Order: sequence, then C-alpha cells, then structure tokens
Amino acid sequence: MIGFSSTDLTSGIRYLALHYTADEEKNGEWARGMKQTGIPQREWDREMELREDVWDGEAVHADYVDALHCPAAVRSEYLPIVNGSKYFGGWDCGQTLSPAFVLLQVTPRPFQVHALLEVVSEGAMPMETFAPLVQQILMRWHSGLWSEVSHHGDATVTQRSGSNGDSAADVALRHGVTIRPETNVWAARQSAVTWLLTRSLGEDAPGFFLSGKCCPILRTGFQGAYRFRPHSRSQKGGAGTILQMPVKDEYSHVQDALQYAAVAVRRWLEKRDGRVLSRRWR
Repeated sequence: MIGFSSTDLTSGIRYLALHYTADEEKNGEWARGMKQTGIPQREWDREMELREDVWDGEAVHADYVDALHCPAAVRSEYLPIVNGSKYFGGWDCGQTLSPAFVLLQVTPRPFQVHALLEVVSEGAMPMETFAPLVQQILMRWHSGLWSEVSHHGDATVTQRSGSNGDSAADVALRHGVTIRPETNVWAARQSAVTWLLTRSLGEDAPGFFLSGKCCPILRTGFQGAYRFRPHSRSQKGGAGTILQMPVKDEYSHVQDALQYAAVAVRRWLEKRDGRVLSRRWR
C-alpha cells in the first residue's frame, strides 16, 4: 500500500507508519499548497514526511560534524586502546533516575581525545545496579584499564538521599569507584564539550573522535537529538534574556556524562600545555 509501512522492532513491537500519500487526494500539488501556508521545513519533515532524524529545537552542539568526528572509515569499528593514554570516566548519576557513563581516552601528545564507549540505563536504574554494571563492562573492555580511569561526575553526586542517607558517590565507592564532583554550571559544561569539538591537531585532524559503534546514543545526540528547548528560539538578546537549556530526555543523560568528563579533560590538558589551535569546522 502506498504511504503505509510496517516494521517489526527487536523489542517485539510492530511499528506502523501512515504517510500522507496514502490518501489519493494528497498529491504533490496538495503538499506544495500546504507548505505555502508557512509550515516550517523542520516541522514538515518531522510531522508530514515522518522523518525520525528531525527534532524540534536547535541542536546544542552545532560544531559537531559527523563526517569529521565519526568518519565512515571507523564508524562501525571500535576505537583502539592507545598505550600511554590517560582515561577519564564521566558519570551522570547524582539526582537522576537514568544514570549514564562515558569513557574518554586522551592519547599521548598531541593529546587526541576519543569517546570510546557509553553505558546507559534502560529506564530507571539505582546506582547500586548501575555502578557494578559499568565496572563489569570496563573490565570486559580492557581487563587492565579499570584501575587507570579517573572518574568525574556532577556536583550532586555527593548529596545524600534515600532511606539510608547514602550519596551516589558512596554507592560507587563501595564498588571501587571514586567519583570526583565537577561543576554543575551549564555554561562551563557546554563550553568544555565545544572546546573538544573545535580542537584542531592539524589540517583535517580533529582533536576529538567518537566511536559510532560504542557510543550510538551520544552520536545521535550530537546529530541533533540533543537539543535546546524549542521555546528558546524566541528569546531575544539583551536584558531579560533567558538562558538556553537543553531538553532533558533519553539523549541528555549521556551528554551530561560526557560534559563532566570533558571539564576534567580540558583542565588536565591545559595544565600540561595541551592547548592547541581551535577552529570552527563550519
């Protein structure tokens, strides 16, 4: 049937999509007339063309270039462990029911940063379950790597809550993970990731690489799923401007985890004179 599709998902759910072309009266002329009413292109693509890669709201990280930061040659491959590298783990596990973890590798000079893997929770997951899950995955990834990772999380990781008064940091420590609190100021976190994305190690040599195979949600977020709240587009500059903040959803947790690691990586690199030229790739 024209305009109708049916897909069986791995979860067992059948996904049905009904496009406007299933209606014989809604042809190309009808579509052109509808677009002339002033419907924004992004809204048309998402609502009428059923494109699932178009999200409402501006992308948070417009400096991300998929072909550069996750090139086709390594998109479906593991990024290699580089001897002599420094490792940083970013945790979003403070006041959240959906914790996330990102592992960054900083190679020896010229200090290229690699996002090696992500760990995300499937729905709500307590830290008592998530911390050992991350530990198991890291040990399977590289048996000698676990003890070398410097772990960093949001400032709320030390806040005590729950029936026993434990903080997320307390729980992690019981599983052999010491999480250092980092700033929770949004501007500083966003700036740290932008700094990584715009670092240049030479012509066509970015300072940041992403494993598409092991960081699929992180990559999708960079491609536009991690976005500012839609209403932020209407805010004007000058006095009274409202700070743009990202949407909190399934794409934001792993981005938050990356931000805490990025803050630590930037600080570590700048202390070691790792500052390099920064350029806009667009």
